Amino acid sequence: MDRSTSPSRNQRRSDKRRDRVVEQHDISSSNSEASQETGELLDCGVSVDGQRKTGEDHQSSQSEEPATGVGKVMSEESEKPLLSSNGGNGKKGYKEFAGLFEGKEVRKVAIFSHPCPDPDAIASMMGMSWLIEKTFGIESQMFYAGEVSHPQNGSMVNLLSPPLQRVEEYQLDKFDVNILVDTIPSHAGVGKAKVNFHVVIDHHRELPHDFDGVLIHKKCGSCAAIVYDLIKATVPRSNWFTDEVDADMKVATALIAGIMTDTNYMMSDDCTEYELNAFKELFEYRNSGFLHQIVFFKRRKFWIDRKAEACALAKIDEEGCAVVGLGLIPEKERDLIADMAEEMVSWASVETAVAFGVVGGDRIEGSVRSLNASLNVSEFCKKLGARCGTGGGKHGKGAYQLPLAGFSIDPDEEPNDAQDAWESIRKRESKRIMRVLKK
Repeated sequence: MDRSTSPSRNQRRSDKRRDRVVEQHDISSSNSEASQETGELLDCGVSVDGQRKTGEDHQSSQSEEPATGVGKVMSEESEKPLLSSNGGNGKKGYKEFAGLFEGKEVRKVAIFSHPCPDPDAIASMMGMSWLIEKTFGIESQMFYAGEVSHPQNGSMVNLLSPPLQRVEEYQLDKFDVNILVDTIPSHAGVGKAKVNFHVVIDHHRELPHDFDGVLIHKKCGSCAAIVYDLIKATVPRSNWFTDEVDADMKVATALIAGIMTDTNYMMSDDCTEYELNAFKELFEYRNSGFLHQIVFFKRRKFWIDRKAEACALAKIDEEGCAVVGLGLIPEKERDLIADMAEEMVSWASVETAVAFGVVGGDRIEGSVRSLNASLNVSEFCKKLGARCGTGGGKHGKGAYQLPLAGFSIDPDEEPNDAQDAWESIRKRESKRIMRVLKK
């Protein structure tokens, strides 16, 4: 056999993998069409969740269909995917997404997410950039606001090298299509830029208001899983993932990391078949070393010391509600708060955990984790945000912010005065949290 013209072993293996993906997705697409005919397709008007959604509880089952139009991947005879002709809910389906590019002169695409992007947001941006280049041959740029300060987010950026750019570098006249992932326009990380989004892809409860673009929304545990489902519906077979291409490996690893971290290692109640299928089908393309370092990241000494100090003053009531105040937190260490809440729900007898601190001296930031199915975490976080702040979340996890206004702690204050101010805030906020929990 002429080895110069024959396909490599890896290429043949990659083709076989892709064939399996095609076969599996064609079956699921047929099931989707059948349930539409019997009126079982989900209504996309259902609200979703907290910081970025409102409405019904974030529940899903394996029989639940997506709120958007799902297309078939491709036929065996064609290299190009065949999107569903019915398009699901009008312009909120996959077909409408593809219609923004097919036959259009699109120069460049801008991709955004929420401020301080986490692994799911970073993975979703990387996946969308990869999809757009592989399917339409169009260049894209990824923009972010805030800081990529969490050690896990930093590990992901250092290992996978996504070309993230500060949102201040965004220039409106250079982009024809703007895409937002893992949040809605009102929570987008755009800084002072005025961005008109053409596509919003999200999995949280709160749906965008007065949005006329293409909305792709599913009730599932991660945005990365939705992006992968869209990849399956649009990317041609000839451009599919291969373990011989570094960029493909990094995107596959990112998508798996985003799914795992946003679904508590695939064990959260909102983890669905979308996450399961994506994990299974991307698994062979991952870099296992990178994935391990991202998922099991190293915590900084500042975090360990601050947690130890705070735990000594933790409040835990007889109903399993735990509250911890973490003190004055620098902006770059704000992710410590969410990590503390995540750890607290692993404590014996704790059902609901709230960790908070004063970030940047001018606001309280809190994070909530709960194993209590009767607690609507999204609504609870909104109440903690009160009239002057913000709050929300999804099933079992959420966050809130509350500005201190005239009670802000100046960085130039004497250390003893700043500590006294924090102690006053800690006592008052701990009591307020417990009071709101019991209402």
